[in-house]
Amino acid sequence: MPRIRKTTSNRSSTNDRRKLQTKVRESKKKKAKAAEKNPQWKSKQKKDPGIPNEFPYKDQILAEVQEQRRLALEEKQQRKDAKKAKPATEEGDPKGFDPVASIAAKHLVNAKIAKMPASPRQTEEAEDDDEEVPVLVNRDLPTLKSVLDHADVLLEVLDCRDPLAFRSSELEKLAPSGRVVFLLNKIDTCPKEAVAAWVTQLRFQQATILFRSASAFIPDEVQCHKQEKGKGKLSADNAIGVDALLKTLLPWAKSKSDDEPLVVAVAGFTNTGKSSVINSVAKKAVLPTYTLATSSRGPTTTVLPQEITIEEGGKKIKFVDTPGLLWADSELTEESRTRDILMRNKGRIDRLKEPIPAVVHIVSRANNEDLMLHYSLPAFSKGDVDAFLPGLARSHQFVKKRGKLDLVGASRIILREWNLGKLRWYTMPASKEQPVDSETDKGVLTALPTRRELRKHGGLLKLSPGVIDTRLPSFEEPYLVDSEGGEEDDDTTVSDEEDEEEEYQDTKMSEEEEEEEEEEPPSPPLSSKQKRKRGKEDPLPPSKKLAFSGTEEDTDHKRQDKVTAPKPEEKLGRKVTNKAPKSKPAKTKSDSDGTEAYDFGKFF
Repeated sequence: MPRIRKTTSNRSSTNDRRKLQTKVRESKKKKAKAAEKNPQWKSKQKKDPGIPNEFPYKDQILAEVQEQRRLALEEKQQRKDAKKAKPATEEGDPKGFDPVASIAAKHLVNAKIAKMPASPRQTEEAEDDDEEVPVLVNRDLPTLKSVLDHADVLLEVLDCRDPLAFRSSELEKLAPSGRVVFLLNKIDTCPKEAVAAWVTQLRFQQATILFRSASAFIPDEVQCHKQEKGKGKLSADNAIGVDALLKTLLPWAKSKSDDEPLVVAVAGFTNTGKSSVINSVAKKAVLPTYTLATSSRGPTTTVLPQEITIEEGGKKIKFVDTPGLLWADSELTEESRTRDILMRNKGRIDRLKEPIPAVVHIVSRANNEDLMLHYSLPAFSKGDVDAFLPGLARSHQFVKKRGKLDLVGASRIILREWNLGKLRWYTMPASKEQPVDSETDKGVLTALPTRRELRKHGGLLKLSPGVIDTRLPSFEEPYLVDSEGGEEDDDTTVSDEEDEEEEYQDTKMSEEEEEEEEEEPPSPPLSSKQKRKRGKEDPLPPSKKLAFSGTEEDTDHKRQDKVTAPKPEEKLGRKVTNKAPKSKPAKTKSDSDGTEAYDFGKFF
């Protein structure tokens, strides 16, 4: 079949053009009708047409609606007035306060430590324990040393996943009268076998209590997105180990006089749950706790020592919450900094500038079989990071150009799972002593999941146990100076977290640019035709230099030495009227190498 040739001319009859215009018009009408019937871009909720005018009771209905609006505005104004009047009543009647003293800085008040006043409906459902706590500043406890001197008992809060790594030998040496109580917190994150083994070993040294904070004071991802109210509100009195703790402290409290309370200093590493323990004992949110949704400005959530007094068995027990232990700069090394970041586990640690050292610390202590099962990796020897990271990068398809593996991106995966708790790690004591279950611990241990049950959920990682920290904490460094005068440092810590992500993006972009520069292909060889074209191009003008002219004597001397050539005779030609005047050329100087130079002598 012969090929139908395309018309080469746009000329056509008027009838053909009219037919095309009619078809276009009809197709546009068809599309417009289809768009009107299409419900895709229309709102599902139809607009309320309102009350029809023919309705006989329209005026009454409108009056009722107006009255409801007026009542709502009055109720809103009453809530505002009650909110403003509440601080005034608290100042006028200090006897109505709950006997709780809190030591906090000014920015802690701005951070909404105390709960906001609720609406009338919420106040009816709320309990009496949810009252606000006054925030006061006590100048008598400016340092950790003063807190320990003032205390009668040291309550050292330890993370049950690795208790030895959270112990401080220097802190235990300064314990008042040698009274030290170990509190193993976060027992719900460890298997039953590990908790039983650790509590057996630690009880040979000091009194040890198993503890789990109340659900309302445990940071949870669900709480970050939605704050439950009413029946869905998390319980504040379901903590485990409160009775055992008070039973241990009560004999020391009875040895005190009637009016003098037993002072318990709650100390330990950052983010071990010291404030959550005190809130669980008080059964209400008295002290601020760390949450995953918001990060504190400094390295610790508690900035200043805070006190709370409770009564048990007719005796008063005062708990003093202290900030996390801080170390002198001379005590910090690269390895200790990495360990502290992983133990503290605050903020987005996956945004570290150099995440690989933190992963090296984890892999060196982790069981390689647990890592292989969790990430579905081929076999590698224990502590071999050079084999673990490339395998993880390949399994997650973290491959750059030219087949180069993104080891930094693979490291951030591990740190992100460590930060969110998807890697549920634990340790076992080195000594293989048979755990002895006491009567008080049987009920607690039976409620904990076993190692086999946790393995079914995945992410269980066994680490080698740590060692007791022998660094010297900063006992004499005042807390109040850090909180008042160190605001700039706190701002820099916050900005560092924000800058880490930007620097990570910048480094990533710079790496891609370097790769593009490396991959820039060499220019192809020129053909003879292209060479001829380039030969015809005009040469570039000589480069000009900026130079100032010399003195007048030098210029006159140079003018005399210069030999002027005779001017050629001008050709006679016809004079042209209305000819544009010629502009004087700028005076230039030429160097010996032939380049032109500007003469600024006429301006000076």
